[in-house]
Amino acid sequence: MKRVILILILLLLLGCQWAYDRNKDITFDNIPVMGFETVEEVIRFVAARTSYHSDSIHDTDEYWQSPDQTYIWKTGDCEDFCILAMYLIYQELGLEPCLVAGTYVSKFISYRHGWVEVNGEWWEPQVGQRCDSYQDCFTDIYTISYAEVIYRSIHSHKALRQEE
Repeated sequence: MKRVILILILLLLLGCQWAYDRNKDITFDNIPVMGFETVEEVIRFVAARTSYHSDSIHDTDEYWQSPDQTYIWKTGDCEDFCILAMYLIYQELGLEPCLVAGTYVSKFISYRHGWVEVNGEWWEPQVGQRCDSYQDCFTDIYTISYAEVIYRSIHSHKALRQEE
């Protein structure tokens, strides 16, 4: 009986990973291929295209927009900037970024924040640059894989209507 339960748990865990892995191949028709060649180009594009807007516009404390919602609406909070940047990095450069959730300290005030990690480098898509000049202001709490981020961004808020 214990063996059967262990096998069921293992199958469940493998199934969950498979479900997340399938999200790596999701594409969004509203986001064209743009021919980016570097992570920096993607990060600068997202910063230039997207304006900051808190999740309060969604009547909630935390709302993860899908990449196409952020692309179409051209607004979002830190996670939304990251999700769009991660999608473009994955699709255009073939790299597998992570979302880093943590805190940012500015003028002795600590803020919850999110940024992108690619191959060990931290990128800040809200300002369009790598975090190396002020990385000591960031505290990494945890990272979330690309596949899981895409899963959360499209399954948590599917019903929200997208408008250009």
